[in-house]
Amino acid sequence: MRIEPAEIEHALMAHPAVLLAGVAVPYRGVAYVVCTESVDQKALRAHLLDRLPAVAVPTVFEPVESLSTLPNGKLGRRALSQWVHTRHGG
Repeated sequence: MRIEPAEIEHALMAHPAVLLAGVAVPYRGVAYVVCTESVDQKALRAHLLDRLPAVAVPTVFEPVESLSTLPNGKLGRRALSQWVHTRHGG
């Protein structure tokens, strides 16, 4: 089953506390989330399990203050992938 990163992001953003979500490509089981309040990882996981196949649910939800977006409002995937590579040793 193929799940696009955008599907994971949209499912995450359906959570009331998540403003923005990003999943780097290639997908490595980590989702970056900008939240309005502190959210328990178990709550995010349960939220996604209601919406996505279990294999598509990230194992780690990393809170961040912001994510890079393009002028059209879409997630800046290139910047996110570079940031992830730098931060996690790619």
